[in-house]
Formats: sequence, structure tokens, C-alpha cells
Amino acid sequence: MSESSVVKDFFKGKCVLLTGGTGFFGKMIVGKLLSCCEVEKIYLVVRSKKGQSPKERVEKLLEDPVFEKLFESQDKHPLAEKMHAFEGDLSKKQLGLTECDIKIISDKVSIVFHCGAFLNMDAKLHDAVITNVRGTSEIIQISKNINDLQAFLLISTAYSNCRERHIEEKFYKSPIDSKLLISMAEHLGPDFLNKLSTQ
Repeated sequence: MSESSVVKDFFKGKCVLLTGGTGFFGKMIVGKLLSCCEVEKIYLVVRSKKGQSPKERVEKLLEDPVFEKLFESQDKHPLAEKMHAFEGDLSKKQLGLTECDIKIISDKVSIVFHCGAFLNMDAKLHDAVITNVRGTSEIIQISKNINDLQAFLLISTAYSNCRERHIEEKFYKSPIDSKLLISMAEHLGPDFLNKLSTQ
């Protein structure tokens, strides 16, 4: 990125919230933000996994080969200090965040990247709805309460339109209202939705 980049200037000194930061796209976003955007802080919503805490997962994230080139030119420690892990889970209400976490987000964050998702293509429909549909609804609600929200970016997959022969650059109407789908998942239980998905 050039020295006088509009994008670099936009991100400079700002705090970013990121879901999916340990995934493929998330790592790329973290790397780009750390390498050239001079962000103040990157808050990552990360769940505990395989016995590792969110903090440990973020520390391990920085050992990924994606960051090798970045750490050739900069010291790892100051960059690691720019990252903070919130324990959270897209399948939980309010993403499983504490009220304190949500207050920090509303007071400090100005840019949200939502790229977290349940990517298992063999997943039960109930699990996919709770994590991907309700999880997105939850991050939108949290973002609506951010005092100085300047950008909300949703990074999703084109697979969601896999039944279309040709995918255009447009919004496709969902065959079912998202609020109804979330309500069905919450109130009718996993078996009901999972049976529906086989029909």
C-alpha cells in the first residue's frame, strides 16, 4: 500500500472488531491490518478450541506462515500487543460476549469485519442456522450499538447460492425470512430442522 493511501488513512488509529480471525480470510485481514494500516487495536472474537484459550489461539495465530514476511520487517511483540481476544462463539446469544466486552466494543470499535462462520458443508441445518444466520444477526445487533461505527463488512461464501447456474453481483431473495428461520431453530429444536433439510 502506498504511503498516502486513502485506505491506510481510513484505518489509521482505529479499532477493528473481527470475527473469524483464525480462519483463512481472517488471517489475511489481520495480516494486512497489522502490516500497513496502523490500526490502534484489533479485537478478535475467538472461541476456546482443542484445549486452547482464545488468547492462546491468537498467540498461535501469529506463528502462521502468513505472518512470516511481516515479522521479517517488524518486531512481533508490538504487533501482538495490538491484538486482543474476546472469548466468544457465533453460536451463542450476543456471541457469548460479556457485558464488559460489549461495552468495550461499543466505546472503542469503529470498523467491523464479520467473516466468522460454520463452514462444514455436511453440518446439520440447525447448527448452520444458529451459527451462520443467528450469529450474523447477533453481530449486526452488537454493531448497531457501536458509538462510532464507520464500516461493517460481511465476508461470506458464494456457496450459499449453489443452486444458481449463474451467480450475479446482486442480493438474492432468501426463500425464508431469517427471523422465522432463527425462531424455528431456537424453538423447534435440532431434530425438526435437520429432518426438514433432508426433504
